[in-house]
Amino acid sequence: MTSESATPELGGEPAELDGPHEVLFLPDWVPDTGHSLAKVGVYFGVIRIPGERGLEVAELLDTQTTRRPGAIIHRTRGEQVVHFLTEPGAGEGLRWPPGVSRLGVSRDDYVSVPALTGDTDPVAWWSPPRHQSVFVDPTILHAVVCQLTHWPTAAKAVAT
Repeated sequence: MTSESATPELGGEPAELDGPHEVLFLPDWVPDTGHSLAKVGVYFGVIRIPGERGLEVAELLDTQTTRRPGAIIHRTRGEQVVHFLTEPGAGEGLRWPPGVSRLGVSRDDYVSVPALTGDTDPVAWWSPPRHQSVFVDPTILHAVVCQLTHWPTAAKAVAT
């Protein structure tokens, strides 16, 4: 299922223009103000990458997807963490390098989801959901992570 085909099922509406002819998308799971916790696996999956590596991956993913990487959340203070939001269950068969984790696999995980505007501290959108690219494509994300970490791209295994 592609993120384009998943969009109508998400509920939500166009939020505002983000550049020429680009519409941000306000899914039902994005709060109107501040930030709120959302359970991983219900509305989206999450690939978590801590530290500067997460920002490095986000930047390269942004470039390789022509500035449409999908929804990416980062922590603005404290421990640096980047959450790449995927469709629920996406990336299941991919083997991720050490330090990269797929949340919600063996336990209940929650992530803080920021509003599109206003004060959302301590989290913010690195890349907000857009109507054309609500979620990050886990296959492209995996390729970018493997490129930066020199991890074998063909590595498939049970989800970690």
